[in-house]
Amino acid sequence: MLFVALFSLTTLPLCEAVGYNLAYRKPTWQTLEKYSSANAVDGLYETSTGGRDQCAMSYPSSKEVTWMVVPLASMVGIALSCHHCSILTGLCLGYCTPGYDGCYCDHLKRINMALHRPTFQMTSIIDKHQSDRLVDGKVLAGIITQGVCTSTKENQVFAMWVVNLQRPRRIERISVFSRTDNKTWDANNGFTKRLLGFSIIVSNTTDRRDGVVCFQDTHYTASTIPDEVEIYCSVIGQYVFYYNERLPGIHYPQDYSKYAHGDLCEIEVSDLENLSYKKRTWQSSTYDKLYSSDKAVDGMKSRHYSDGQCTITSPDQSITWWVNLQKQYRISFINLYFRTDNSTARCPSPVANLAECSKPCPSNCETCYPSTGFCTKCKPGFEGSACEVVCDAMNKAVITTDGFYNGSFNEMFTSNGQTFLPTHSGYARFILTLSGKATNIAKVSFTIHKAFNVIVAFTNGTQNFTRLYYDQFTGEEHWNVDVLNGFMSRVHLVRITVGYTVPLTISNLRLPLRSCFENEETTQLRQGMFKFVREIH
Repeated sequence: MLFVALFSLTTLPLCEAVGYNLAYRKPTWQTLEKYSSANAVDGLYETSTGGRDQCAMSYPSSKEVTWMVVPLASMVGIALSCHHCSILTGLCLGYCTPGYDGCYCDHLKRINMALHRPTFQMTSIIDKHQSDRLVDGKVLAGIITQGVCTSTKENQVFAMWVVNLQRPRRIERISVFSRTDNKTWDANNGFTKRLLGFSIIVSNTTDRRDGVVCFQDTHYTASTIPDEVEIYCSVIGQYVFYYNERLPGIHYPQDYSKYAHGDLCEIEVSDLENLSYKKRTWQSSTYDKLYSSDKAVDGMKSRHYSDGQCTITSPDQSITWWVNLQKQYRISFINLYFRTDNSTARCPSPVANLAECSKPCPSNCETCYPSTGFCTKCKPGFEGSACEVVCDAMNKAVITTDGFYNGSFNEMFTSNGQTFLPTHSGYARFILTLSGKATNIAKVSFTIHKAFNVIVAFTNGTQNFTRLYYDQFTGEEHWNVDVLNGFMSRVHLVRITVGYTVPLTISNLRLPLRSCFENEETTQLRQGMFKFVREIH
């Protein structure tokens, strides 16, 4: 996990820092909290006085105090299940790694070994509800009239269904989908009572009594049993049985139906065996016996340390963990589940699976992930994952001269710069006209080469000068000009006058805004896209 921590020996007041803020609204924590630690990453920083609304503050302490931010999208474990993940949003930027799919690349793909395999069901309503409906791959609304579910006869003391996988197979998970008839799934739905008490058995013969009981319901009620029951069972077998009974003379819980039924819509049997499951492990150190090395192969996937399902070592310069698979295997890929303390950060889904991820690069973007519309490098003056936010008036300024040059000025904004030939007067004047939100500039900056002096003047809407700057050559071939605007001033005209006698180059021209704004020419953001707004004070 990547994190940023600050330490102090006194009170710790924090507001904000200007720039590309990866900590924006990420989880935070601090010791001796007086004002919320989250205030330091809320995007507000107009005051640094420690106010409760915009700053985080701890109580004074004679010992050290700590503040910490955890950038969830930078966690090592997240990128394991996707190729390209936005560090700002966690949204769709690329393809899932092998073995994963789903909206957030968090669904481990499994092969349904029961699909279209031979099936058999005791006491079927033969003509209407054939047993093979449970392996047709159709999991709809659980309605029997749609031809995807099966049912058994009434007034039976047991119900049994079996699928033949046609050879012994390694099984990891079995999913049972109940019939619901599209009714609210609660205690008033009669199918909850019929599902209660069922068992799943895996055998290598056609006799269920020879098999291994993977699951037997003994704790669900009509209010708690789900309509889809996931059963994890690492076993080798050829026949998978669903079995339920209501034997005479035996007292069953009150919620149970009077007779046994087999009202089901699908049963999936999945492979993708975990070769390391409950194999011998070792690690170079153990923080506590609760976090021993075997917790990494116990099949339990809670990411929170308090659940006792993670392995944790003692701090050291290097650590080692290994598992002995006991024999040689051909390994397709390795999945690592890092401790996250159950954070909700996710990875994106495959681009091909989402229509909203099939977009061209934004018009103000230099490079972006193919077919996603997410920009990795915006053109100068634009920010945001779609380059939809204007943070520099350079792209809104209309540049003219006093007649010595007629052409494009685009190169003035680049690091290479734009070169101008000497004029008869020995001076050149550039006039930058601003309007609307673009008048709220914080400063003007640029680099000049081969000039002997420069004058920069700011003019407001009433043609009054609000700022006048003068500097002259001091022996340097290159010199940087940085002219700050007044705190409340709006600038409608910027006049840059340069004196030179040899070819002049101006580069890195910038007009950063005090407050960024959304480009009105940009199309509407896709749902969930991160909107980046930065202020400069």
